[in-house]
Amino acid sequence: MCPGISAKILPLRGNCAAVKHCLISFHHAILPSSALLGEIQVSIPPRLHFLRAILRVAVGTLALTSITIAGLAISSHIALRYSMRGVVQSNGELVPIFSFRTQQIPILNTIAQGAFHQHTIKLFVDEEISPFVRHGVATAFKAVVIRDVLASHAVLPERCGAIGLFIMNQLILHHVRFPIIYGIRSKLTSLQDEMRGVAIAAGNVFVLSIRFATELLLDRYCMPPQADPHSLLGLHDDGLVKEYRSVILNNGGHRSAKFASRVLPHCEDLVRTIGYRIAYTMLQLRPTCRKAWLISVATTCRQMGDRYASRIYVTAPVVSDAAWRAFESRLEEFNNKIGAKL
Repeated sequence: MCPGISAKILPLRGNCAAVKHCLISFHHAILPSSALLGEIQVSIPPRLHFLRAILRVAVGTLALTSITIAGLAISSHIALRYSMRGVVQSNGELVPIFSFRTQQIPILNTIAQGAFHQHTIKLFVDEEISPFVRHGVATAFKAVVIRDVLASHAVLPERCGAIGLFIMNQLILHHVRFPIIYGIRSKLTSLQDEMRGVAIAAGNVFVLSIRFATELLLDRYCMPPQADPHSLLGLHDDGLVKEYRSVILNNGGHRSAKFASRVLPHCEDLVRTIGYRIAYTMLQLRPTCRKAWLISVATTCRQMGDRYASRIYVTAPVVSDAAWRAFESRLEEFNNKIGAKL
């Protein structure tokens, strides 16, 4: 360690593959001028200069949240392939369980979230938007994805039945270092615990939502325009903003007790509404993405699943008959070959 700096290693977080965390202390440590995030003397407004200096925070918010999409792609791919393999009898014929809407909806929703991720990145790197809007886009994406991913990871294992709860099928635990279960030691991580960590890292999603919603209600900046302001999502978004702005105007500003009790508890919901509206705008402007939401043909859906989840990361044996037979052949077997009698 450098002179004047000490670090105490904290215990590991449970059920996840997080890096080691430390308690860092500075004791009269002398830092070089290069340690500053920006210049001391600036010619632009201080707030704008600050947001430009901490742009890496918005990048981290988007980048860390993007990790959840990779896990979501693997989970949706596994659930999709299992649903196409599993069959039930209907009207005297064997049909895949994916033919039922109750099986299609959660899987198609998770595939569609991957398309939302790609659109958000393109919007984030747009050089024409201001740093304020860039922070807002990252916050809205995180608020939407974190909650929806947690919900999806809870539903997908259920759609695969009891077999979806076993470790080898990657719906409860993921392999984070080696995508091979047998022959190489893998490190398993709980999806739920990883998502909780991502929700806090690079800005707690709830705290980020409060800041973003408050600045939006104070009319400090505006988000990208809606493709269809008369849509239900657009009207809902505008209605919430108008209602909460009236609380600021009629009750002494955003630091009043009325604002704290009537608006703060709903900031995350407001930000998620804006995120859903951005996703809906994506569908309106990019018809190719709309297929990810409206698709219902099994063969096309298989192509979508393969597109968002590379097979080299999928080791779950439930994805194919061959993989299941290979898995079953490695299981420890007990039989009565030794001649035991009942």
